[in-house]
Amino acid sequence: MIYNLVTAASSLPVSLADGKSHLRVTHSSHDDLITALLWGSIREFENYTNTCLSLQTWDLVLNQAEVTDRIVWYKYPVYSISEVQYYDGDNASQTTTDYVSFLSGRPASIRFDCDSDETPTTYDRDDSMTIRFLAGYTAAGSNSVSAFPTDIEQAILARVYRLYENPDDPVSERMTYFDKVLKSYRGYDL
Repeated sequence: MIYNLVTAASSLPVSLADGKSHLRVTHSSHDDLITALLWGSIREFENYTNTCLSLQTWDLVLNQAEVTDRIVWYKYPVYSISEVQYYDGDNASQTTTDYVSFLSGRPASIRFDCDSDETPTTYDRDDSMTIRFLAGYTAAGSNSVSAFPTDIEQAILARVYRLYENPDDPVSERMTYFDKVLKSYRGYDL
């Protein structure tokens, strides 16, 4: 099971304005630094927890042995599946819509057509099946996708504050707020 990023996030889930406000910075001479600290903190959170903080398109690539009647993956939150493509027994590319998706919880999963109870027969290759999906949060108040959790926003801002105010701070033995929130969102099949 391999995750390939197709379309990266195009905007910060925590804005530069929010970062500057949290840091009480009113000038623009540190905008690039604050933006870099935001992106770094966001990427650290995403990589550790397998959580997409902004809308992103991903491919889940499965080998033949991983293609079963129920496929489970841990990127979160999953908004939609745009395509399920596989290589059939003759190594010809096929697309299927004969599945039921379960995207609201963690882990996300699909189950192939329950009526026919038939999982697609795939060719033996490293990319036997590819599931393309959209994952991520949106700004608070949006009804189309999961709203961005306040605790994650505060953890990102706390991390940026710590890095901005103490860039030479050695590794600390104490657990920070960022670390606590980070651990609470971790997916367990990484």
